[in-house]
Amino acid sequence: IWQSKAKTFLDGAINNLWSPAGASMLDWLHTEKGLSDDTIKQTMLGYTIDVICCPRATWGLETALNDNGTERRQWIPSGLVIPCIDGDMVHRLRIRRDNPGDDSRYIVVSGSSPSAMIIGKDKGAAVIVESELDALLLSQEVGDLVNVIALGSAQAKPDRETDALLKAMPIILNCLDTDDAGAKASWKFWPETYGDKV
Repeated sequence: IWQSKAKTFLDGAINNLWSPAGASMLDWLHTEKGLSDDTIKQTMLGYTIDVICCPRATWGLETALNDNGTERRQWIPSGLVIPCIDGDMVHRLRIRRDNPGDDSRYIVVSGSSPSAMIIGKDKGAAVIVESELDALLLSQEVGDLVNVIALGSAQAKPDRETDALLKAMPIILNCLDTDDAGAKASWKFWPETYGDKV
């Protein structure tokens, strides 16, 4: 059920991005993120205009309660839709919110996989970044030279598949953000786990 809903949602979001309603978001992807039309299309970026708030069961998810005892809903805010897709399976839907206020800029749609976004698996080096959008730009520009892995945050650790790929790499280029969280992860976990290849 989740796959069916996710694919239908993503199809609509892709159509929105290439419609007049998505023109400003498309322009932002070009000018601020440096992404080409080909990259945007190939990676199936989309744009959701309406906020979705529906019972979790409609997405095939189990009932869950909030801290106050009310039933948790499947909530999807408006914004840029960044999918993580492998073959014909949607692994994750992340939304970059238009107007988050004091809340989180990024929301992962409930039911999504926490696995990393991996672009390429057959190159001689891997580049680690936090943001999927950074990963898409790197892949666009140097994807013929390196595998690109987006973890989603500096605190995220490689899952089994990502760990196996990294252990097979002779070189790992650590490009996590330069904030405190990124620096802490860069200078502790990665060298301790993958040694002098980082």
